[in-house]
Amino acid sequence: MAVDEAVAQPVARGYDAIMPDAPQRGVRNFFRNLAFPVTMLNALLQGKPDDAFTATGRFLMNTSIGLLGFFDVATKVGIEAPEEDFGQTLGVWGVGPCPYFVLPLLGPSTLRDAFGFGVDYAVWYYVDLFGYRSWSSDQPLVWPTLLYAVDMRANIDFRYYEMGSIYEYLWVRQLFLEFREFEIKR
Repeated sequence: MAVDEAVAQPVARGYDAIMPDAPQRGVRNFFRNLAFPVTMLNALLQGKPDDAFTATGRFLMNTSIGLLGFFDVATKVGIEAPEEDFGQTLGVWGVGPCPYFVLPLLGPSTLRDAFGFGVDYAVWYYVDLFGYRSWSSDQPLVWPTLLYAVDMRANIDFRYYEMGSIYEYLWVRQLFLEFREFEIKR
């Protein structure tokens, strides 16, 4: 909470103030397009070949016509984005949510979803679409990854203890667990 209030929120507000909406959307679209291998693989592992096919079609369309994904052409023509991750895959396979906890800087999670996040990151890292991993690691201060983090925080309308209730932790935990179960059943 302290890091979010002292660093992440002010940086995100500054980014939001100086960066016009269209370039922000382009950055978000580009990073969402990079998530294609994770989505496609998890859709297959969950037995959803239609979602894997849709993810592949979106990736091909947005990468080519949408200039590496900066423009989300697929959504404009009505191809919705499936969102699948390994935490959901484990849930589909019958693994329960396990203990709930809050990861520093990353937010709410469960043991299942934290493990799934690690697997998804490893898949994304080793696939290395467009040479992003090697390119971004050569940049000073790894600014592309920082841009991704700042853009994500700028688009999450959440502040710790915003409700001012002593029950906020319980409320956030319940919402998170219900949302993840909804995603698994979808």
